[in-house]
Amino acid sequence: MSSLNDHNDHNDHAVTDHTFESAVLARSRTFPVLVDFWAAWCAPCRVLGPVLDRLAPEYADRVEIVKLNTDENPKVAGRYRITSIPTVKLFRDGEVAAEFVGALPEPRVRTFLDQHCPGPTDLAVAAARKALAAGDLEAADRHVGDVLAVRSDHPGALVIAAQLALVRGAVDDAIDIARRVSPRAREADDAQALLAIAEVARAGAAGLDATVAAVAARPQDLAARYAHAAALIVARRWREALDELLAIVERDRRWQDEAARKAMLAVFTTLGVRSALSDEYRRKLALLL
Repeated sequence: MSSLNDHNDHNDHAVTDHTFESAVLARSRTFPVLVDFWAAWCAPCRVLGPVLDRLAPEYADRVEIVKLNTDENPKVAGRYRITSIPTVKLFRDGEVAAEFVGALPEPRVRTFLDQHCPGPTDLAVAAARKALAAGDLEAADRHVGDVLAVRSDHPGALVIAAQLALVRGAVDDAIDIARRVSPRAREADDAQALLAIAEVARAGAAGLDATVAAVAARPQDLAARYAHAAALIVARRWREALDELLAIVERDRRWQDEAARKAMLAVFTTLGVRSALSDEYRRKLALLL
């Protein structure tokens, strides 16, 4: 029968009140350190401990995982006001950067680590996202290609690849790529928004020149205005697209089964639900409705 102290006996990375400053705070200035605050009597700690032990080698190039027994090291436990265990704190630059409390299941611990301790592929996806936002399609392509060459099902890379296809007017390719994103991935909502945007984009397939001319000739034609909004979306001219869609909602909110309102919601998801532009037009839409 295993001892209650097995969690500590099998841990080669225990830190104490005496070593915390050097092993955690100083170390975290050059490399992330995750501290598991635990005690031998704590049953949830004995659930979480083995999860962290299993993940430590896999994430060794991203984060160092150490453990501190709160009963044996009350000074550090008091300093960080540990009132419930297990508590897990991630340190960067000598400060707590993120944390969670309780024995999370392994998938959620992985999500926490992936979010706060990005690996090479995550950094490449972030670089691709930044390049796309700056309009540097070649750089975005290069970063995404590097990721997908290693992991063809990476959801973040697939979303950006679909966005790139959409920007280039390859609507069918964008749809095919977005459908490859796992419905269980964090990016599943982004992929669904992209599919919605792609369906809108079909309406603007003729291109901006054609849709501008159509709106000029038939300014009251909601279908023409919707196609123009779609073409603006493909061109990533978000504010102009949202203005066109908002105008359609104002004229007839139920037009084509609320197509304009739904398109606006898809744009909000694509831009990021907390983006300033999304907030601005969400307020405008709410006032209309």
